[in-house]
Amino acid sequence: MGPEKQGFDPKYARRTLLLLGLVVLTVFYVELMMTPATPKVLLQYNVTLGQVSLILSLYTVFGVAITPAIGNLGDIYGKKRVLLYVLSVYSAMVVSTSFVPNFMTLLISRTFQGVGIAL
Repeated sequence: MGPEKQGFDPKYARRTLLLLGLVVLTVFYVELMMTPATPKVLLQYNVTLGQVSLILSLYTVFGVAITPAIGNLGDIYGKKRVLLYVLSVYSAMVVSTSFVPNFMTLLISRTFQGVGIAL
């Protein structure tokens, strides 16, 4: 006897699509909150607007640069496993960003938070 062919399960597909859609919406929501927080960052860390713009720039550049690597790792090790690792790193960076003591640590934390783009 050979292995049975598995058919397309629409219920599973809808659940997966809903879950991944919620993950993407959550990432976008967290990232969009940077815009209204910009004046607070300026005051809290006593930095210039140019320095604050680095937060978004580094996040975007890192996220775009790491996306192909994350995709390849997903092909090699399995998409579910890599997705869980990426979500773990992203979640840790979101939490650490909340407790940063200085602007340089904020930049580093937000840069590595760019892994969320790879989702």
